[in-house]
Amino acid sequence: MDEHQGISYVDNVSKPLLEIYDGDLAGIMTFLESISVDDLEIVSGCFEDIYRKWTTYDVWVALGRLEDKVIAVNCPWKIKAKQAYLEYEDEPTYFDTFMHDDKYIVHGEILIYCFDSEFRKMWDFSARDIWVRQDGCQAVVLHDEYIELYDWLGYSYKLGYDGKEIKDI
Repeated sequence: MDEHQGISYVDNVSKPLLEIYDGDLAGIMTFLESISVDDLEIVSGCFEDIYRKWTTYDVWVALGRLEDKVIAVNCPWKIKAKQAYLEYEDEPTYFDTFMHDDKYIVHGEILIYCFDSEFRKMWDFSARDIWVRQDGCQAVVLHDEYIELYDWLGYSYKLGYDGKEIKDI
């Protein structure tokens, strides 16, 4: 959604930022690096617009690092789990991290990883296609007893937290 408390985010944050710097990616990145984490969290919604305008690996990594600054304050364990993931995969394939009891489930583009409380890999699981749903809903849903997964082709999977497949539909 583009609105927050009745104010258009695109019109009041993203568009002005891109207009002020008039295509100057280095200026935008310098500005974002200079602001406080609290302010960075407020403007982080424009990261997608910046990436859409400058779709390169370097921009993806730079925006990911800025996002990590915000996450490090609120969920430092997510940064550690992401670092564990990066031992196996590239940064652009990282999507998100979830905690369940003393395990960390890391959602990548192709693989789902599970790390223990010390961030050691316990298992990984892949599907027929990427972990993205065509209907825009969550591709990884954690339940008390199992993990529900959906791939791009519409297949769904249920995994136990031990990494064993319960169901493939």
